[in-house]
Amino acid sequence: MQDLDQFLGDQPCADRIRIVVSAFDAKQGDRIVVMDMREALGVIDAFIVVHGHNTPQVRALVDESHDRLKAEAGDKPLRVEGLSDASWILVDYGDLVLHVFNEATRDFFDLEHLWSQVPQFEVPSSLPEEVSASAIAD
Repeated sequence: MQDLDQFLGDQPCADRIRIVVSAFDAKQGDRIVVMDMREALGVIDAFIVVHGHNTPQVRALVDESHDRLKAEAGDKPLRVEGLSDASWILVDYGDLVLHVFNEATRDFFDLEHLWSQVPQFEVPSSLPEEVSASAIAD
C-alpha cells in the first residue's frame, strides 16, 4: 500500500497536511482521507476529511488541528464554518481545506464518492480499531 509521503509527492502543502493528519490522529479522528484537489479545483491543493463520533470530539479535532498549524506552521484559517452545530465544520486555509464531520453527516454527504475522480489516500489509524472504538465509547 502506498504511504502518505509517496501520496503527497510534490504537494505544495505536504508539511501542513502531515501536521493536520497527526493532529487528527492524536484526537482519534476516524477515516482520515487526504484528497489531492490540484487538478480538479486549481486554487485548492488538498482536502482533508475526517469524522468524530460526538460533538466534543468533532470540536477537539478542529481545535487540535488549528493549534498545531498555528504553532508549527504559523498558519491560521481564512474562514471557519459550522462551529455552532458541529455536524460539519469546514476550515479554510486557502490552499488546504479541512472537512470535519460527525459520522452521520459524513455518510450523508459522502465527499469521497462526490470527488471520486481525484487521487485519495486513507490514512491508516495508529490505534487498533477495537481500542479506538472502546476509547470513544468511554
